[in-house]
Amino acid sequence: MFWAYLLTISTELAVTSKRILVKIGPLKGELFEAELSKLLRLEAVQGRWGRFFDFGTVTVRARNGKSIRIRNIANPIKFKFSVEEFSGRYGT
Repeated sequence: MFWAYLLTISTELAVTSKRILVKIGPLKGELFEAELSKLLRLEAVQGRWGRFFDFGTVTVRARNGKSIRIRNIANPIKFKFSVEEFSGRYGT
């Protein structure tokens, strides 16, 4: 339980006009970086409690085969639409 909390509060997300960056983990951390133009798929999933409290999981897949699952993210649908908007605006 404590580890899940620690992972949640130590997750850093950044979306720029060219790429998406995700760092998960308090110490070393897992780093995911992909260009917006090379994103293959974005998926946001919310369970029953997630819809009620507005949290969920976002999975990001890039064309190079890399993927990352971001768990317990607040407003996962909004995050997904924001990345898709940036991707459409700047990725092509």
